[in-house]
Amino acid sequence: MSININDDYKSYETEDLIVYWNADICEHSGICTMGLPKVFNVREKPWINVFGENTKKIIEIIEKCPSGALKYKLKKGSAIMIFKIVFENENNRSAAFYKNEEIGECTFSRSNEFWIIDHTFVIEKYNGEGIGKKLVKNVVDKAREENVKIIPLCPFALKEFQNVKEYKDILKQ
Repeated sequence: MSININDDYKSYETEDLIVYWNADICEHSGICTMGLPKVFNVREKPWINVFGENTKKIIEIIEKCPSGALKYKLKKGSAIMIFKIVFENENNRSAAFYKNEEIGECTFSRSNEFWIIDHTFVIEKYNGEGIGKKLVKNVVDKAREENVKIIPLCPFALKEFQNVKEYKDILKQ
């Protein structure tokens, strides 16, 4: 990840990660403090405790920062793998990438009234990293934005819909 950091950013470090924060551009949206209160706690000094949660969860919250006040950099030699999940509207799928390699996808078919998730796949060496779940969630989030229901035909997606109660609202009955 290439980031632009100037002297306005304060830094907080672990052995794997450097977290940067710029008070001047922070919008105080609360995404960080609500998402990881053990890491981002305005009642504590310093208010960022990079040891309060695992590195991946901290990165997930930082990537949701709407203002760019929070940024991060993985240190050289870090064993942490960061996956990018991309919704590809034109290809009817959500795709996962590690570095520049495509490592998984969740595909669906469209009708005017609903989408059918028909396939979820992750390269075997990345199994157990939660990528399949993130791929399905990415499709669910987009369907919610477009006010479309989903039929999960793919066995993995069906299991996700059975296990994640927050998906009930999007399930086509």
